[in-house]
Order: sequence, then structure tokens, then C-alpha cells
Amino acid sequence: MPREKAFLDTRVIIDKTIELIEAEGYERFSTRRLAAALGSSVMTLYNYYENREAILREALLGCFENLLAGIEARLEPYLSGERGSPLRAYVALGELLRAFSLERPRIYAFLFEANLVPLRTDPRIAAVYGYTYGRIEALLRDPARSGELHDRIYLFQVLMNSLVKNAARGRGGIDPARFEALLAEAYSALLAPYEGLVAP
Repeated sequence: MPREKAFLDTRVIIDKTIELIEAEGYERFSTRRLAAALGSSVMTLYNYYENREAILREALLGCFENLLAGIEARLEPYLSGERGSPLRAYVALGELLRAFSLERPRIYAFLFEANLVPLRTDPRIAAVYGYTYGRIEALLRDPARSGELHDRIYLFQVLMNSLVKNAARGRGGIDPARFEALLAEAYSALLAPYEGLVAP
């Protein structure tokens, strides 16, 4: 009987997980498919990760980190106040997520649409997911209003994610111009009134 394949770097497992999700979608992902793609066995995978959820948690973190690495520099001019209020970073984030959802729809669905709430409680994932808000919170002129602003940002993100999802799926006639107009309208209603609360 041949010896089981050993992995010197578990990143190989996570990279293949992300590759499979991008190719086939999160719904079709299984440890059996992953093991086959790696030329290994499911039991070998469990020598490195406790279960399927542990593999998905690391893949989710890897996807979020890759996404953040790709947009962090593009958000910086907003977060530093170079382009007006740092809150405008959320409009830029919406536009970047829309582009990402069109370029990598299955990874976008994995990050933002899949029912992975238990996996998102991992503090490392929460920190990456909350990167923009963490930067904004550090700039608050009145920290006592943090909860109020957080609620407004949450509402904006819910609307933004809905717009991105509908635009990516071609629903509601949301072409690029309509997307930008609706995003600007959501910003005006929810975040623009708080611009003075955040120091540029």
C-alpha cells in the first residue's frame, strides 16, 4: 500500500480549497473532492485540520486576507482623508466589491453570501472583515457616538452588499450607472450626516 501524501505546508491545502471553491462554488465543496484534487485522502487532511469547518475557516480567512490586500491601498486615500471624509471609503469599498463580484463571483459568494456565520466568529476573520470600520473608529471625534455610527455603517453595508449581489446577478436593472447612483443615495442618507464626526 502506498504511503499517504504528507504536506510540508498546509497552505497547499488552503490554496487548493480556494481553487475548488472558485471553480465549482462553495456548495459543491467537500473534503472528498479536496482530497482527490490533492492526490491524498480525507483522513490525511484530518491530520492537519480537525474537520471540514476548520478547512473552510482557514480558506475564508485566506480569501478575506487576499481581498483586503487587493483593496487596502486603494482605500487608503479615503481613510487618510485625502479624498474628503474617511467615511467615503465605504463608497469606494462598494465599487471595489462590485468589481470583485464580477471578476470572482464564486469567491464573492463564499465570502458574503454563504451561510458561514459560525466560521465568521473567528477573531482573525472578524478583524479582517472589520478592517475599514476599525480604521474609521480610530478617527472618531466623539467616541461616545461609536455605537450610533456603527449602526449606520452596518445599514450601509447591508444595502451595499445587496446592490453588489443584484448587480452581479443582473437583477433589478442595476447597471454600473444605476449602481453608483444607488450607492451614492445610500451614502447621502446614512453616512454623509456623520462626516463631521470622523476626523480626516
